[in-house]
Formats: sequence, C-alpha cells, structure tokens
Amino acid sequence: MAYLIRYHTSSRGNRYLTDDDVLDKRSCGNLQYFSTPHQAQDHVLVYMTAITKQELLLNRDKEGFDIVDTQNNVIGNLFDTNIEDKIMTKEDTAISGSNLDETFDELRHHLGHALILDLEFYKDKLDKQAQPRMAQIAGTILGGSSKHNAFNGFVFDPAHMDSEQQLQFLKEYNVTYKQALCNTSDAIMAQVGDFIKDHDIDTIISWGHSLDFSVLSKEGYSDIIPGKMHTLDLEIILNQINKKQEVSLNLGNYCRMLNLKNDGEWHNALDDAKMIKKVCTLYLNVLTQPLENQEAENINTSLISTSTDDDNEVETENKLLRLR
Repeated sequence: MAYLIRYHTSSRGNRYLTDDDVLDKRSCGNLQYFSTPHQAQDHVLVYMTAITKQELLLNRDKEGFDIVDTQNNVIGNLFDTNIEDKIMTKEDTAISGSNLDETFDELRHHLGHALILDLEFYKDKLDKQAQPRMAQIAGTILGGSSKHNAFNGFVFDPAHMDSEQQLQFLKEYNVTYKQALCNTSDAIMAQVGDFIKDHDIDTIISWGHSLDFSVLSKEGYSDIIPGKMHTLDLEIILNQINKKQEVSLNLGNYCRMLNLKNDGEWHNALDDAKMIKKVCTLYLNVLTQPLENQEAENINTSLISTSTDDDNEVETENKLLRLR
C-alpha cells in the first residue's frame, strides 16, 4: 500500500504533496508516495521542520491535512499521533526487526541474482479517478558477471492513454503508431519475465515498492513481480535506522546526503535503479562490516562498472523497447 499527503479546502479542493515538497493538484507534478502513514508524518514533522521548510503549514488549517491511500480513502489526519500503520506485509514487519548489517550480509548471498527494480507511472486520464498505471519499468542486477545485466521498458497503452499522452509517446521515442503498439504492457512484462528466468532472479530490491507492487498487481502481473521472490524495500529498512534522525527517505535527498551523484535523471526508472544500486554498493562495502579479502574482490569486480554497465544497459534497453 502507498500513501499520499492531501490538503483539502472547500474553496480549492484537494492538493497533494509532491516530490518538491509543495502542494499541487493530483494531475500536476510528481506526487510523493510514502510506504507507511508514520513515514508521511515523519517527513513533514521531522524532516521538513529540520530543514526549516515549514511554509507548507503557514496559514493552513491542520485539520485540512490528511493521509490518504491511492484510492483517496482517508487513513487519518496528518497530525494524529495515534494514527496506525494500516497495511504492512509480513515480510516488511520481519525486515523492520532486523538490523542493517544482517540485511546486507544476507544480501551478499544473492549477488548476481538480486534485481534492483523501479517503476514510473502515468495517470489514466480515461479513468475518473486518474489511477496510476505503469509507464516505465527498469531493473539492473546487483553483482554477478552477466553480459546483459539490465532492462528498460516503456509502455504504450491506447486503452488507458488519451490522445495527448499517445502523441507525446510517439514524439518522445520517435516511432510510428504501429511500432509503438509493440510496447504494450503485456509485451514488456513478457520480456521482463524472461529476463528474471534467464538470470535466475530470487530477490527484488526497491525503494518504496508499495505503489510498484500495487500497480503491477492491478494490471495482472503479480505472478511475474514479485511472484515468489524475496523482496527488500530499502526505504523501509533505512527508515528503521534513521527514524529518530532528521533524514528524508526521498531517494534523491537520501543520495545527496550520501554524496552519491546522479549522472542521469530523477524519476527515470533506469536512472533511479542505478542510484539504488549505488546505495546498496555503499552499504555493502563501506557502512557495514568489512568483507573478507576474497569476497571484497568479487564484490568490487562484479558490482556496477560505469563503462561496462552503461553499454550493457543501452543494448538491453533497445531490445526491450523494440524501437525498430
């Protein structure tokens, strides 16, 4: 389950918190999703207060702030200290009880078979509630020595895209309508499924997977992702160790805090997956217990190498997009 922060007034209707920490209409900007209600509260009450970005609250009635799910159902008031985390998977609960070292020590056993996954979405403007649908799905393998270690797919779906969204897709990727029809969600997910089988993926790593998995399930792909694979939500894991500190769990803010440079673009699924990979690499090699010499060599040679990985990712991207 994913959650949003909503502000409601009778005169202006609903506004939602975006990634830029401003309130805007749901159809505008990139909405900021949270994995739990408490995480939404911490973002406003701890992080935003710590960086003195409190103008969001100025001249606004606190009673107008709610935490809602993606269906716009109210979970509770943003400032209710007794609000409950309504939905938390058994696995997320188990993860929250483990410490960081144990999590990454276990992850070492899955290098080469752990897929870092990220999705981006578009709003279904043909649906009254403008539900999010999969626009891009990308992944890159953590560790291993596979030649093709990443994929990147963009979805074209006339059944849920209005004419403006369809035209934007054709222009952005410079394809004909017939070519774009090769990029249906079914076609993309079939290739993602093949990628998972070919690389014997047993672990999915993500940064806030609630919305990702929810959308994949609603679109009928939960048998592919997450399927029966083990899942790690780094946003939840890192929230456990930072919950008493003034730290934002927004991926961009967290990477900047760790001085990790993004050579791509935020909110591009493949670029975001690469940044999640950098966070994993940092924790595996620096912030946890030192590796044995042999393990360290394996990690150093198999984890992301800028020149090699970029070439592989571009080649795989072209295959997945089927832009011929």
